[in-house]
Order: sequence, then structure tokens, then C-alpha cells
Amino acid sequence: MAKSFSLILSAPDTDPVQYRLTGERVGIGRSEENRIVLDVKAISSRHGRLVKSDSGGYRIVDLGSTNGTRVNGQRVMDPAGVALKHGDRILLGETVEGQFLEVVDGNSVRLPKRSNPAAHPVMVSASEIESDQPWIPMPNWLDPSAGDSDEDEAINPVAAAVARQAGGGVGWRES
Repeated sequence: MAKSFSLILSAPDTDPVQYRLTGERVGIGRSEENRIVLDVKAISSRHGRLVKSDSGGYRIVDLGSTNGTRVNGQRVMDPAGVALKHGDRILLGETVEGQFLEVVDGNSVRLPKRSNPAAHPVMVSASEIESDQPWIPMPNWLDPSAGDSDEDEAINPVAAAVARQAGGGVGWRES
């Protein structure tokens, strides 16, 4: 069964961005040397790293960051990191929220059993994952076509991006 992995991150005052994880080691931090660059003061230059494990999944390692890394509320203390499972919630520093996703057989994302308001996964096909565009940030939380609709009708930004794929394409950052 073929698997691939994604990480959705939501920094303050920005739309969530989904990163397709393809590298053996994926650095996360403020420095441009990282594969995932987060321009957030609470994030260290070399904050953390995602490392592909022998089993084919990923582990997240905190690289001695000032504000820490948490997985499902537990601080990452082990130098070897923490193995990530589908739906795990990640907090980098105290402000960047994320969710780890697993794509099985390249057909669809399995929805996690719990909901995370910072990043909701969406069903996508393998053809939607592959894109010639390097990336497009996810859209605003509210559907701009909704006009004066009630704010309670907020939409999932990832779902909105997938829904708009035919017109503008879903963007991914390869990491």
C-alpha cells in the first residue's frame, strides 16, 4: 500500500499552507536554509526537522528550539523525536499550528478521527496532489462569494482550494 504524507501549517495572520512531504529530512524554521520556512518570531531559525523513518512514516524532532515543539499537546523532548500518525496535531513555538496527514494509495486523505480547528483535511485525489504550480497559499477562511452571509458559514480553506482547482489549480509546496 503506497503512502505519502502532508503537513498543513497555519501561522498567525496567514492562511494555512499544505506541504507535501517528499524528502528524507525536512527542516522547519525561520532560516532560508529550511525546506519549510516560517517567518514567525516565535519560531527558531532551525526549529525542528521531519525525518523519514525506516517504516516509511515521519518523525518530528525539536532541534533545541527556544519555544519548543508539541505533538498532541505533549512537548517533544526525545532527541530521536516523536513518530507522527495521521491526524496528529503539531504546535511549533506557541503560535504555528499544524496537522499531519497520510495519503493512502495516492487516492485520498484519510480523515482523522478528531477535528482540529487550525487545519481540517480534505479528500483529494492523486491527480489533485500533483501540480505544475509550485504553490498557492490557501484562501481566506470565509468564502468571498458568500457576500453578506453569516460568519457561522465559514468554509474549510483547503476544501475551497480543492474546489477551485479547475479554475486556478491547487498549490503545494514540495518538501
